[in-house]
Amino acid sequence: MSMFRENMRGYHADESRFSVHIYICIILFLAVSFVTPHAAGAITTVLQNEKFSKGDGYQINNYALEMTDTLVMGTTKMAFFRLYSVLETGETEEITGNSGNPMGIELNSSYIFNVPDGKIEVTLIDVGANVYIKLGTDFDVKYGKYLYGGHNRAGYSGKPMILLTKTVDKTSVRKGDTIQVTISAANLGKGAAASIVLQDMQVQDNSLVFNRWIYPAGGVIVGEYALDPEKSAPLQIYELKVSEDAAPGNHTLGQAKVTYRSKSVVETVTYTNFSSIPEIFVKGEAGAVLQITLALDTLAIPQGNTAKVTINVENTGKLKAESVSIESILPDGLVYAGSPDESISVVKGNPIKKFTSALDPLDKREFTYSVKASKIGEYKIVLNTSHREGAGVSFAPEQSSDTIYVGENTAINPADYLIYIVPLAIVIGIGGWIYWRHNQFKY
Repeated sequence: MSMFRENMRGYHADESRFSVHIYICIILFLAVSFVTPHAAGAITTVLQNEKFSKGDGYQINNYALEMTDTLVMGTTKMAFFRLYSVLETGETEEITGNSGNPMGIELNSSYIFNVPDGKIEVTLIDVGANVYIKLGTDFDVKYGKYLYGGHNRAGYSGKPMILLTKTVDKTSVRKGDTIQVTISAANLGKGAAASIVLQDMQVQDNSLVFNRWIYPAGGVIVGEYALDPEKSAPLQIYELKVSEDAAPGNHTLGQAKVTYRSKSVVETVTYTNFSSIPEIFVKGEAGAVLQITLALDTLAIPQGNTAKVTINVENTGKLKAESVSIESILPDGLVYAGSPDESISVVKGNPIKKFTSALDPLDKREFTYSVKASKIGEYKIVLNTSHREGAGVSFAPEQSSDTIYVGENTAINPADYLIYIVPLAIVIGIGGWIYWRHNQFKY
């Protein structure tokens, strides 16, 4: 029995020693876990011993750190900082915390700003004639820049995206005509684009030949070209001429190419985009020519009254005109008041007549509609005309009516006569009654 008790005491002693070992291991594990930084949260140095001046700052991605002041008093040496978030609009918003006060950091001390992306650690290395700090983060830094003048010099850092367009001022031409070509870039991204380089293949055949540069001089951009977010600008404008040997039909211009990079001092990726490809239709020797006249039954319209508009169109050319469209741009003082022609549509208050059948050479058409004078003033009706000829679309020069005068309505309303008739009738009635009574008692 005594031997059993001794064995049990030994067992409990061993069990106690084992438990102590377990506790020690757990404590050591927890200590190591807290002391050893995890790879995902490790602070990586961005700036080492960087010289700072009062009022300046440094931008890390879309955060701007600004040093606002220093304090040297005896053995106390401090620098004060504010942290800002850089918004997509380019404005900054303070996120320092600390009840709106700048954050003071003592010499050889660090402070960690917690931001949505992680942590920004600021360490004050020296405060004297100059201030030196160390900056670190636990997130990837894509953009870094010293800010002379502080957070107001910060700019939103993001990926640029340039939309390149190549447009022409006309798509239907004849031999000898000129065409203005404009190549424009629009930055639809969130970051500024820099080192923009344009490569353009002007034409793909000899039917369209280069004539002259319009912008820039000589077609060469001087210096590095950059474009901020939500901004657009022309890169090149030049003129082509349709050669006398050009064959009638469609001709395709060359495609333009642009390369650019982010304006970030860290980002070095080169981006590439291509433009649209315009087509030009070269007409034959003789095409469709539309002669259009516009007339009103009166050019002086009292306010509130209507006038009839008559439009005549004639094809005086040698080819038929298809898909003829005539839009009447009405001024503010005139309102569309209907038409016997049910095919006329109204878009934004403007009547549009589209002919469903082609106008052959010498073919004539006419249509009418009415307008109501809504406001006193002088006005003109403007016509925008287009038609299709082969595969191209032609736009005729704008035409306008003679000046239309809208004045006060001076016509008398029949109801206005009552103002005079009723009192006159009363006077006549009273006079007649007096005359009758006078004759009645005359004798």
